[in-house]
Amino acid sequence: EVDRLGEALDLHPVALEDTREFGQRPKLDPYGKHVLLVFYTARVTDDPGWPAEALEFHIYLSGGFVVTVSRDECTIVEELQAALAEEEVHEEEMVVYRLLDALTDAFYPVIEAVEGSVDGLEADVLRRPRREQLLRSYRLKQCVHQLHRLVAAQRDQFVAAREAIIGLEGLTSGSRPYLRDVGDHLFQVS
Repeated sequence: EVDRLGEALDLHPVALEDTREFGQRPKLDPYGKHVLLVFYTARVTDDPGWPAEALEFHIYLSGGFVVTVSRDECTIVEELQAALAEEEVHEEEMVVYRLLDALTDAFYPVIEAVEGSVDGLEADVLRRPRREQLLRSYRLKQCVHQLHRLVAAQRDQFVAAREAIIGLEGLTSGSRPYLRDVGDHLFQVS
């Protein structure tokens, strides 16, 4: 499927190689008339010891298309696709903004879930300290560290990414305030 996508949209072979091998860091790589944006979101899990998981998206952008590739199901993107299908106007800069905004804003319920797990662990420790709470505490710390590392890297690279996206032929300079909003949300999340 990745090969067919690359052929249909004339995507750069190095970008396609990155998409075949997930586990990339957040980044934006320009390839002439298109860019590859590796962008992360997160979702809540049912595990109180690991309350959230990161989801990696590879987003191809040009002045004529937006393509997302992920190995995980993501209801946020599915809901956005359904909403966009109902609308008459499909200006690419608005599609890009809404996609990045939805992926970024998905971190807010994740933060609430992590805080809930921490609060629950604190209450358990205060009620009756037990050795197994150390493992739970360690796992929560790992979860938070993993998410923070991704969000901080994404936040740090987003200013340059925003400029590269806006510089694509076919996008207007009116995109700037929308993409700046995504950057502000990344800052708040981190």
